[in-house]
Amino acid sequence: MKSYLYIFYLCICSLACANTDSRSWATAEGEKFFAELVSYKVETGEVVLKINDKEDVKYHFDDFGIVDKAWLVEWGEQGDLIDAQVAELGGRFEHIVTEGQYPTDLFIYYPSAHAKLAADDAKMPAVILFNAGAKALRHVKQHIHAAEEAGIILIGAGSFRNTGDDDKREAEMLLRFREVFPQIVEGVDFDHDRLFMGGNSGGAWRAFHYSAWVDWPWAGIYSSVGWLGGTKYHDLDYCDDMRVALVIGSNDSNHWLERDIEVLQKHNAEVVVISFEGGHQASPEHIKTKALKWLVEAEEFEVE
Repeated sequence: MKSYLYIFYLCICSLACANTDSRSWATAEGEKFFAELVSYKVETGEVVLKINDKEDVKYHFDDFGIVDKAWLVEWGEQGDLIDAQVAELGGRFEHIVTEGQYPTDLFIYYPSAHAKLAADDAKMPAVILFNAGAKALRHVKQHIHAAEEAGIILIGAGSFRNTGDDDKREAEMLLRFREVFPQIVEGVDFDHDRLFMGGNSGGAWRAFHYSAWVDWPWAGIYSSVGWLGGTKYHDLDYCDDMRVALVIGSNDSNHWLERDIEVLQKHNAEVVVISFEGGHQASPEHIKTKALKWLVEAEEFEVE
């Protein structure tokens, strides 16, 4: 069979939201370090940061300098805004806790059009989302506008997070997914021929690997500032004939891009590269929308 690949390049210049959860921090005393925000409780001021993808450390809002305080306030306000938008859109949220050795929270968003389709015995495509920091619900909420526009169900899988490529922890997470996945297939109303995976950064990394390790005719991958993960993952038997949306920040470290595309080409992937102005961070709303619409073939781009 002839191998082929169509690569579409769409460069979109826009200001991206710089409020990414992994960042440099500075305490009021001047100590500087890099960490990921796990949670921030506005009511109590409790801030939990994850150091080196391993240790959770508790701080208080007042422990930080003025710049980080402002960032935390914005982070909290974003959550409130997203909740208000969810209420306006008319879709439906569902929360499922899976059964078995690895109980896992699933946060599912059915777009507003789903009810009518279901009444007509039609099915929507779906995407399983992995968040690099295990913030499944927030990650799903950040994509609801895009899901409404694209007509795709969002399935946020809790408990999955970056491990620093720790073999033992990754093996356990794969066991978790193998247990959770049949329950997704059984419990979520979606088109089984159009099931995607994706996520941000390490979440996309995970989605790529699971397309090789979990047997299913995967329709494609939504990769937001993610990558395959280096040469040790280049020879995996990735699912063939996938549509892959690579969303990249123009200032991110993108030296891997051509190499990853070559690997995907071996498996007849159809790839779109969507670039936004920014670094290793969440993309703007309209970029998320373009990526998901392209995946479900609701929008095509001209070859440049």
